[in-house]
Amino acid sequence: MSVTMEEIKSWTGESRLDDYLQSFYNLRIIQAKPMGGVLYLKTDQGPMALKRVRKGQKDRFKLILELSEHLEKIDLIIPTPILTAIGKPYFDGFHYSYVLMPWIKANPVQLLRLEEWQQVSRFLAFFHKTTKNFTPSNSYRKYQETGKWLATFKQTYRQLELFQIAARWTNLPTEVDKTWLSYASYIKGITENLIEYYLKIGGDKTCKETVSYSRVCHNNIHRKNLLITHDDQIYLIDWNDVTFNTRSADLARWLQYAYGRTGSIEVLKWILRAYQEVSPLIESEYALIYTQLLFPHHLFRVLKAFYSEQTLGVESAKPYFRCAAKIEGKKLDLLKKYTFLIRENWHISVPEVDWMENRG
Repeated sequence: MSVTMEEIKSWTGESRLDDYLQSFYNLRIIQAKPMGGVLYLKTDQGPMALKRVRKGQKDRFKLILELSEHLEKIDLIIPTPILTAIGKPYFDGFHYSYVLMPWIKANPVQLLRLEEWQQVSRFLAFFHKTTKNFTPSNSYRKYQETGKWLATFKQTYRQLELFQIAARWTNLPTEVDKTWLSYASYIKGITENLIEYYLKIGGDKTCKETVSYSRVCHNNIHRKNLLITHDDQIYLIDWNDVTFNTRSADLARWLQYAYGRTGSIEVLKWILRAYQEVSPLIESEYALIYTQLLFPHHLFRVLKAFYSEQTLGVESAKPYFRCAAKIEGKKLDLLKKYTFLIRENWHISVPEVDWMENRG
């Protein structure tokens, strides 16, 4: 084996990983190296990807298996865990649990051309459309988000208050604490206005009404999770965040990601057009997209990892925080351009947050 078990142990913390794979999958490691959040394994049964399972998330991979079976009937393939010898989608190591995935021979979508943004958007629309009849064997209640946005927004606001208190009262404030305090009032203001806006548009009721168009969201669509083969087949990978939710949540994040990479309102226009070639939106969904664009997803995720979960240290949190803060800094411009875009191209007007207008 051209990689030592000591090297594998340094990457995973597992000194007996080869034994686990032999026991659960009857395979042996030939080569291994970390790649893009997984451990690439060259084995005697072909290339594989080993991925760590987050704490309390084992059942999510059961959901992914069921979703995969549903999508496969419509010729849409997503990477799914390889079952162990006893039929489980994961195995327990000494320190963590893991899933073993097939390695997809493909390259990341570059997203340098408008056609690529359109191609992915059509794929996303097709995926959403194919989930509208998905009925899993289990309710998977903790992954149900449709019709629960208001509760999520309110809980987020309470947590933001706690994070602000934690940063303010620490004896030894870090650079992250100081930077967060400089943004805290602004972000809390956005979230407070978001809640008022969502109530105004009857959000949870509207979300439930859109279930007939889609039921599942990937929740983490970006270039590194999009692969394309030599014959132009797209794969969406890394389903760790999959939930039951209305398609507007995925679409809003995709639009925000596109704007962050390109700064182009034209790209957003063609994304929405391409998406609707496959699955047209109804009028009320444009306001739901506005809501999700307003929500501070990235910043809240970083704050939660730093203050609550404590999975990010000060040094590792800095670049994530800077990136998330940069996204929030572009938000006012994005929201104004989004409302102009849908009004000019689809003749749809959505309510706008007055507080955001006044800041402009």
